[in-house]
Amino acid sequence: MNGMYEELIEKLRKNNRMSGWTHIDRLMDDAIKAIEALQQENEQLQELAQAKAEGRLVVLSTPMIPLVESDDPMDSDVYCPACGVSVSGGWPDYHPDLEWKMCQCPHCGQSIDDTKTITREAAEKALGGVSDGN
Repeated sequence: MNGMYEELIEKLRKNNRMSGWTHIDRLMDDAIKAIEALQQENEQLQELAQAKAEGRLVVLSTPMIPLVESDDPMDSDVYCPACGVSVSGGWPDYHPDLEWKMCQCPHCGQSIDDTKTITREAAEKALGGVSDGN
């Protein structure tokens, strides 16, 4: 937390202890948590604003959905959750500094989270029951 806030809070705590108002300390603890949460949100907003200014901000038209695994145990392919086309292979090269990479189905454009797989039923639920699926 900012030094100015810390100094003010310490003065308030000292006053409260002298007055015997311990309930004020609990309220101050809650206020401190709220201030810290707001400061963290502000930092995140500043990071987003910086990314936007640098042209690094991407807003997806739909949420990313995990790859769909086949119901057939002999099939090692994974499929697009929206159109059901096999998307095994063909992704961009992995970059070690990224936790995940942006993947889209080359057939329908669905944003795909390739770090997870789900069942066809889960994909249909995630898409609101609409899927061309295999």
